[in-house]
Amino acid sequence: MNVVVTGAGSTVALSVLNSLDHDPEIGSILALDIRPYHGDRSPKIRSLVADVRDREALLAAFSSADAVIHLAFVVVTDVPDAAAVREINIEGSRRVLEAAARTGVRKVIYTSSVAAYGAVPGNALVLTEEAPCRGLENERNFYYAYTKAAVEGIMEDFSRSHPGIVVTRFRSHILVGPRVLEDSAQLRLLAGLAGPSRSFWGFRPLGPNGRLAQYTHEEDLAAAILYALHHELPGAYNIAGEPLDLAAYLRGKGKTFRTIPWGPANVLASLLSPFSARIRLAKSWLVSARYRNIIDCSKLRRAGFDPPLRTTFECLEEVAAFEGRRRAAAAEESSRLGRDNG
Repeated sequence: MNVVVTGAGSTVALSVLNSLDHDPEIGSILALDIRPYHGDRSPKIRSLVADVRDREALLAAFSSADAVIHLAFVVVTDVPDAAAVREINIEGSRRVLEAAARTGVRKVIYTSSVAAYGAVPGNALVLTEEAPCRGLENERNFYYAYTKAAVEGIMEDFSRSHPGIVVTRFRSHILVGPRVLEDSAQLRLLAGLAGPSRSFWGFRPLGPNGRLAQYTHEEDLAAAILYALHHELPGAYNIAGEPLDLAAYLRGKGKTFRTIPWGPANVLASLLSPFSARIRLAKSWLVSARYRNIIDCSKLRRAGFDPPLRTTFECLEEVAAFEGRRRAAAAEESSRLGRDNG
């Protein structure tokens, strides 16, 4: 089987490419990204610098592909304006599908997100795949939810008009894992789990789900993608670990959850947004901190995916261990430098 992976330079792609590389049924892997691939080297993996907005490049890349794993998507970025984000996320995804149809690709696997359900009030306490993708309601205030929901609609329309192509959509929660944790932005959000402070500061979303946390392990998502390559999984599938009560988890660590008031933070971000692109980006993601979507993942199990998903407890324990090792290594390096300078 020949596979093309778009967005091959993304964090999640590293786990996916590793899984593909170790699968004996995968003959070749084309790692497509706007930058050269710098991950693990393998005779199977070939790098192609291309943009998902480039129709001709996609047609050439997909010409001998059996399957396409579509990961290319703006998440947190320095892309300067909303139009560019939409062009990459929405139009880029549309062109991936068009190229797949024109070149005879048999499977398209897309990594969607729980954000597609929308950072909005009124969602069910536990969401199944039949819940509407209300991220379209976030068009003005949260680009990520809006574009994820928009692409879901495009994928559904494409599936109806191209029944011979199996399109699988995985809706994951916030990702953790060894590769994701190397991303400093992600680590900063969770670093307090292993720090010396007895307080853990965070936003508490509205409603009864506000006390819960839910995460997806990167290796579980990679395993599910590999499963979809070898099985027929049309449609959408939630994927995340069993949720937990975050305050109770922290109490078990001897810590107290301290709530950052969302309203004042949002007002401050609104006041400062005109002066900073970084704050404008943070303000958009503040919307996601207002609501907490919890997803049911039993459909994936019913589809025959047997490996147990790592629970949110296991995900957080891995985060705490990773941060503990990082802090210990930094302390050792500081001590070594002190001895050398002494």
